[in-house]
Amino acid sequence: MTLMTTDVDRVSEFAWHLFSLIDSPIEIVIGSWFLYDLLGPSCFVGLAATVMFLPMNHFAGKIVVSAQDNLMRARDERVALMNEVLGAIRMLKFMAWERSFEARVLRVREKELRYQRLNYVIEMLWNAIWNASPILVTLVAFWHFAVLRGQPLGPATAFTSIMVFTEMKFALNALPETFINMLQSLVSLRRIEKYLGAAEVKGLGGLSKASSSLAAEPTPIELRSCTLTWPQERSAGTPMVGVGVPSAPPSTSGTMEASTSGTMEASTSTAMEASMASSPTALGASTPRPSFVLQDLTLRFPPGALSLVCGKLGSGKTLLLLALLGEADVLAGQLSCPRSPPDALAVFAREAEEKGGIPAESWVVPGVCAYVPQAAWLRNASIKDNILFSLPYDQARYDAVLEACALTADLDVLEDGDAAEIGERGVNLSGGQKARVSLARAVYSRAETLLLDDVLSAVDAHTAQHLFTKCLMGELMKGRTVVLVSHHVQLCVGGKGSGDNKASKTKQAAGAEYVVALDNGTVKYAGDVETFRSSDVMAGLVQAVDAVEEDEKEEGAIEQGLDVMEEHASPAEHSQVATTAHGVTPSELKTAPQAHAGPPSKAKKPPRKLVEEEKRAVGRIGRDIWLSYIRACGNNWYWGLFAFVFIVSALSPVAENGWLRYWSSQELTPPQDRKSAGYYIGIYAAVSFAGLVVTTLRWFSLYGGSIHASRVLYKRLLESVLFANIRFHDTVSRGRVLNRFGKDFEGIDSSLSDNFGRTAMYTLSTATTIITVSVVGGPPFVAAAIVIGFFYYQVGKVYGQTSRDMRRLDSVTRSPLYSLYGETISGVTILRAFGASTKFMRDMLRCVDTNANPYYWMWGVNRWLSVRFNLLSSVVVGVAAVVIMLTPRVDAAFAGFALAFANSITGDLLFMVRRFVGLEQSMVALERVKEYSELKREAPEFIEPRPPASWPERGEIVVEDLVIQYAPELPPVLHELSFEVKPGEKVAVLGRTGSGKSTLALSFFRFVEATKGRIYIDGLDIEKVGLTDLRSRLTIIPQDPTILSGTLRSTLDVFEEYEDAEIYEALRRVHLIPSEDSPDLVPGAINANVFRNLDGVVSEGGENFSTGEKQLLCMARALLKRSKVLFMDEATASVDYATDELIGKTIRQEFADSTILTIAHRLRTVIDYDRVMLLDNGRIAEFDRPATLLQNTSSKFYSLCKATGKEEFAMLRKLAGA
Repeated sequence: MTLMTTDVDRVSEFAWHLFSLIDSPIEIVIGSWFLYDLLGPSCFVGLAATVMFLPMNHFAGKIVVSAQDNLMRARDERVALMNEVLGAIRMLKFMAWERSFEARVLRVREKELRYQRLNYVIEMLWNAIWNASPILVTLVAFWHFAVLRGQPLGPATAFTSIMVFTEMKFALNALPETFINMLQSLVSLRRIEKYLGAAEVKGLGGLSKASSSLAAEPTPIELRSCTLTWPQERSAGTPMVGVGVPSAPPSTSGTMEASTSGTMEASTSTAMEASMASSPTALGASTPRPSFVLQDLTLRFPPGALSLVCGKLGSGKTLLLLALLGEADVLAGQLSCPRSPPDALAVFAREAEEKGGIPAESWVVPGVCAYVPQAAWLRNASIKDNILFSLPYDQARYDAVLEACALTADLDVLEDGDAAEIGERGVNLSGGQKARVSLARAVYSRAETLLLDDVLSAVDAHTAQHLFTKCLMGELMKGRTVVLVSHHVQLCVGGKGSGDNKASKTKQAAGAEYVVALDNGTVKYAGDVETFRSSDVMAGLVQAVDAVEEDEKEEGAIEQGLDVMEEHASPAEHSQVATTAHGVTPSELKTAPQAHAGPPSKAKKPPRKLVEEEKRAVGRIGRDIWLSYIRACGNNWYWGLFAFVFIVSALSPVAENGWLRYWSSQELTPPQDRKSAGYYIGIYAAVSFAGLVVTTLRWFSLYGGSIHASRVLYKRLLESVLFANIRFHDTVSRGRVLNRFGKDFEGIDSSLSDNFGRTAMYTLSTATTIITVSVVGGPPFVAAAIVIGFFYYQVGKVYGQTSRDMRRLDSVTRSPLYSLYGETISGVTILRAFGASTKFMRDMLRCVDTNANPYYWMWGVNRWLSVRFNLLSSVVVGVAAVVIMLTPRVDAAFAGFALAFANSITGDLLFMVRRFVGLEQSMVALERVKEYSELKREAPEFIEPRPPASWPERGEIVVEDLVIQYAPELPPVLHELSFEVKPGEKVAVLGRTGSGKSTLALSFFRFVEATKGRIYIDGLDIEKVGLTDLRSRLTIIPQDPTILSGTLRSTLDVFEEYEDAEIYEALRRVHLIPSEDSPDLVPGAINANVFRNLDGVVSEGGENFSTGEKQLLCMARALLKRSKVLFMDEATASVDYATDELIGKTIRQEFADSTILTIAHRLRTVIDYDRVMLLDNGRIAEFDRPATLLQNTSSKFYSLCKATGKEEFAMLRKLAGA
């Protein structure tokens, strides 16, 4: 992220300083020529003194590069960590880990500030060296001229030389700043070059119009003797074996081959060449031994049919899909799979525009792929836009997709229908809804090949049945190759055909035609479904009932059960869609039940925005912004020291010029009364170097205050964001927040202090010059200063207003760019799979252009100022010279003083205005940071008196008349719920999507405060308990597991409270580590168990683990914590049934004395619970023992169980004891 937020900007901003590398040497050459005319060869002696600085410059340059490189790495680490923390903010709040991760971020921040301080010290010493060079040049030249050559140093020679030296001083001062900027830009360029030089996934050639509508047989997916692994890091130029794809357009079949040589060629037939031998050299010398491999895969997925990939947790199912997409390494063997060209979506859009639509018969395009990941990736857009995904709108197909993906009922109850905005990362939808929208996108696509990763786990049983029969086996999938990863083995190999017309003569296959079963990196079974049904492999994967073909009578019973559920589910029941998973204010909800009539896509008014527009301040920077920085820098003692050194440093040039005037005036005194030239030069040297020392102290004090301010302001912002109300995180894009932590704080760290110091310096210099001239020159010079100041003020006023607003526009237009960049990076696999790379690149470039527009004009206004100020400066100096020439009896010393004043004040005014406006621009970043530093916080962390350390001891829960309402203008989500849960009781919370299940769980953690009613835990009202005390004493295992980077130990034991033996035991209890006597503990297994190493690396977001493994890690964390009250929200939805049953036994054993509330879709998981609570539209519809509810044939729970099928229903009754 910092490559884009910081490095790119640093390189582009240096382009504006390139001119200093051109004009500074020219100024030095011209100045040297003038000095030669004045001082003769003495000027070259002075300039030769600068040679001594060259070795120091070389050495300092290396230090600058090293320090900047370290600083950027530390900044990378901090921004990456903040990105991860913001993505996991909900989990941090659930676990009350805000303070822990605040400390973790601040530790990284301190490391960054140490390097920033080092950079400041280096820059300060560098500037001291360069500032010493003009002084040394002047001293050496005067010493050689007056002492060695014995020439009289008259006023004309002295002051004219000083003026030339002054002009050269600006050039000499500009060079170090420009040189430092150049070195920093080189560091950024090297970082960018390193990233751009990394190994790439080679893209297909462009999709031609002919190929986009090509009619051909479906392309097979085939692997022969393939060994697959996760992508390994490589240096530039190292081929990614099996990841490359052809550079030419796809052939008729769209088939590709991978070989161990790292090349992939187009093939015009489905037959593959002879398999290539796997050898140790296949890995390549630079590729480390992978931690997990899928070995020796020989598979052929039938074209135009559904194939099932199943297996236990962590067996490599997702790796197989990613390898088919080209996102994993093929270490050996050959792989053939169609992949979408990067411009597929762009070509489809252009084709539809040219033809006015796409015929239904040519909708599916051979050689195009779609992918649905296990964790749904959604854009911050409407539901409709997420499904269409830039394809043209075809109403008939769109409506069919909504029906097949069970989204019609959800859209009917949304006020904005499918135009409802879902928020960033789909925050406004439940887990099941996100999965179905993601599936709908793939089904609506024009892809011939669909790769689906566990799309059924996030939904309840009857919705999974609907998705399988109506979607995966429906008309929309006819003729398409579908590879489905799923734990629903029984459903997929024994499913029925689809279609509403049961009398239809056309009958689809009963289920998957081809089955692949994986186990720890090897193929346990690969073949037809009939053989699989009778194999031992299936028996170990499915639930404890046999998979049987159900007759038409039983199918009717299932349909009847589903119909009953639909009748029980009122439209208003779904109205809480936006709140079920995340507790966000559901701005799209209806206020009246009858409002759901009409097509969902026809919203009666513009859809409401969930993510708020970013605010942009107007006018001058507020006084409170200035004061916040002043207070953050230090106390009164600091500012007293600051003022002293700045005032003294501003007086040092006056002392230098005053002494030179006195020295020059001695030419009029008798020779016997004069001192030696060495005396005058010595005093001048002492004054000059004293000024240099004070100037260095000035920057030392400034940078010290800057580091302190950066530390204080960052901590304030971090604390504000971490403890902000959850609504803030749901309605503000992560890119917008990262913009504050990234680009804005980079400006505060690097630019604000420099602009602040230089503004103060030039302001004091200007004031000192005016005061000195007023004392020496009298009223005429005062009048001249007022006139000059007036004109400069008018020009500067226009420049300041424009530049300030341009900077604000620049900052505001960056946030959409960062948000799109973040979305693109997180969904890059999906984008490449769909062929959306070109389309998203164009979107990104449009955002870049929008952001570059104010940036361009900001620098244009800067040049506008330079032209006018340089013109005014020339006029002032010219008028002063003419006045002196026309004024009689003006001595040379006074004339030189006047010209020096005119030249100095115009330069000071120019730099004062420019630096002040630059300071205001830097203050825009502080203005934006301060906005997010004053966010509305949640309830207090602690409330006195605090609960006892042992609370809760029993786990008794009493809920009285609980009403949850997310905003006053919105209807309640929960309606006067009242119930009691006895200590140690296990309660299952069931209900359709939107019934309020997750909202109920969230209310216990006070993510949303109760509008009415109370929740008591062990007799204590949770409203009177601080959030940290409350959340740290309860435990929740959410549906979307979140783990942060670090080690396996730090993931499970954040506060370092447990011994390794306890952690290993927790891992065994959740079956991530087999017990010593387990049959799974096979010596010499292909893949080592990564959970045996507690120091093993956990990547950002836990991306090196599957979703199921992350869920089990969260379960292990809960086992270590052992809370008396435990909430589980689909905690094992992504694990296989065998592991799910084992986890169920572990929960019953380990939490036997704990109170558990479980939200589940798998009825078998909770059928043996003490009681079942069934919610309907935010109200308790049923709450009783499962056996009692199953004995009541009219109960909703009975209908829900009946819908699972005859055999499963019988097993559920048996397990419930009904």
